[in-house]
Amino acid sequence: MPSTDSVAPTRTDAAPSPARRRGGRRSKRTASEGIRYFVAKPGANHGTLTLDQEVASEPEALVAAFKCDSRVFAVMEYTVVQKIDGNSVTLVKEPVASAQRVSTTNAS
Repeated sequence: MPSTDSVAPTRTDAAPSPARRRGGRRSKRTASEGIRYFVAKPGANHGTLTLDQEVASEPEALVAAFKCDSRVFAVMEYTVVQKIDGNSVTLVKEPVASAQRVSTTNAS
């Protein structure tokens, strides 16, 4: 006699529900916000930071550094503001928006 129990088919190609998505990678935009990329001067002493050129992105910095056999520096840029809560003052760092930065790219 055939079984009367029915089993719903499972789909393996369905996207996971939002509740099951945890962790994962942060978006590139959030991760790289406030980071500035610099290429060091070619042949510079590796004990001293000598920044030569600022570039717009990490891939551009990698290519420029490869071409001139140099190093890449990623600099996090913040402003510091004070938050006053009662009698307590706390210093808080806030990432600088790219619109507030002064780019040195192609500056000569």
